[in-house]
Amino acid sequence: MLSPSGPLIIQLCLLSFLINVSWAKTLVISDIDDTIKMTNNMSTSGTIVHFLDNDPFPVMPILYRDLKSQLDAKGEQVEFSYVSGGYRAIFNGDKFIKKNNFPPGKVYLRTLKSSRSTFTYKYLTITKIIEDLSAEDRQNLTIYFFGDNAAYDADVYWQLTRDLGLRSHIFIRDVQTKATFALESESLEQVKGLHYFFTERDLKKSGVEPLLGVASAGKIEELNRSKKLLPNYIRKTLKTRISKKNNCINQDNLADVVKCNKKAKKEAARLVDEYFTHE
Repeated sequence: MLSPSGPLIIQLCLLSFLINVSWAKTLVISDIDDTIKMTNNMSTSGTIVHFLDNDPFPVMPILYRDLKSQLDAKGEQVEFSYVSGGYRAIFNGDKFIKKNNFPPGKVYLRTLKSSRSTFTYKYLTITKIIEDLSAEDRQNLTIYFFGDNAAYDADVYWQLTRDLGLRSHIFIRDVQTKATFALESESLEQVKGLHYFFTERDLKKSGVEPLLGVASAGKIEELNRSKKLLPNYIRKTLKTRISKKNNCINQDNLADVVKCNKKAKKEAARLVDEYFTHE
């Protein structure tokens, strides 16, 4: 039997829980190029082609919507910010986000007058986003960072997490292929504590909840069966790595160069096939 103070204690505990829930804040901070948009920043010619295509990675809009829905269901305040090192004058980020049904959020792009490095620009921009939050929001803040290893995302997100004492989950798309495939005498290029994904299939291994939802998991399974999770330009990046490793460009004659590159292409295809064959 409850003592007279029992109901009051229960009410106070419930009130405390509701206050903490109402204060819970989640930021989803995402890069754009090579993270949610197929750009091929590691290749100048590829960047031009994919800049014109303006195609998203097909799972990412669904994944972000699933993530938002799950966080909304928990009663958390969710805010999306898209922070790119691209230039506003040559890329309409707001149109890209809206057209491809990503969750609404402010898009941060550089101006042509900006002289800051990509690292500094992103670091300062994200710092300002966090500092503009209320004290209550910062106290109960969780951040989901999404980026890629074509440039500095992993360094920016890790440095911010350390410098600001953030509670964060960092997801890095492996467009370089170096966090997934170690060629002979190489080690995988990974930073401890970061979640690397060659395709969205790898996000299931992160152990982070919430993340994937029913719709995004279903889309991953659909594209995984057809091996369409991986764009061709990332396959070509792996082939180029192997060609360089085998010193194809410096073969004795053109025939040997061609032969070496064909062998590199075959090896890249084998590695990718093994990836899709084994969960």
